[in-house]
Amino acid sequence: RSSHLEFAKKAISWYMPNKLGHWQAQAHPPVGNPTKSVEVNDIIKVVKKKEVRGQGRSSNAKRPFTTAEWRKVVDMLDGCVAVEWKFKYSCVVRHMHHMILRPDDVSQFKLADLISHPQFSFALSQKVKWSKNVQEERACPDQILLGAMDPTYCILLALACYFSWYLHP
Repeated sequence: RSSHLEFAKKAISWYMPNKLGHWQAQAHPPVGNPTKSVEVNDIIKVVKKKEVRGQGRSSNAKRPFTTAEWRKVVDMLDGCVAVEWKFKYSCVVRHMHHMILRPDDVSQFKLADLISHPQFSFALSQKVKWSKNVQEERACPDQILLGAMDPTYCILLALACYFSWYLHP
């Protein structure tokens, strides 16, 4: 993959004493930074072109997060002896999954952001103000939190367990 080649190129360049020096392959011994070599950059371009065409090794980044992996993560957190891990972090993971958020977005969650949904009594609403794409207040509309029949996915159950532990330890 081109990302592996670019990582190796950057790693080699990091340890070069003369990072800015151009690669001179004709000199004996060769001088300069080999990561500035035209041949190295051409190979990376060829690999990128083949990736776009679907040739070569497939990307691991596009592999979906499977249900079995999700259940294993949740089961590990729910089975923790440490009560904080069992309730708090289990709720955080479910919240990230439910709202499709990043960990830093969920870590900014405040209880005041959570309100009962005005139209549906079985749901909650929340504003996600910390997303990386939010630049102004009107860009963060209310998001709806719905329960699930499966407790491994149910954000409402996770929040209820967390709040009952947090408010009454």
